[in-house]
Amino acid sequence: ATQDVYPLSQTPLRYLLSDRIDLLKDTNVIAVSADDMYISITIEEKQALIGTSRLLLMIGAKDGQLKQWTVTDPQGYDTTVAVYNLDATKKLDPGMFKIDFTTYPSTPPG
Repeated sequence: ATQDVYPLSQTPLRYLLSDRIDLLKDTNVIAVSADDMYISITIEEKQALIGTSRLLLMIGAKDGQLKQWTVTDPQGYDTTVAVYNLDATKKLDPGMFKIDFTTYPSTPPG
């Protein structure tokens, strides 16, 4: 029943949502590997504002589509999201991405 709120611009997820990414200009590319299934790219922010974060992108070797990503936060914890059975013809309800801040207890000032 807790949440942490950070501006998207201060997280590595902004790279997933950007229209265009220049990995060499905007990030430090830590590792790149490929096999028959995936091309994996690990990037790190050049100028981390809230600690070093890494983002591992796994792209399908055959179709070039993003299949999975793992965010490693400044404390070293991983969060992995995998995308599969995607139906790109359907539009998602934007309400799924709204946070109701009134449902979370607030800390009293002082």
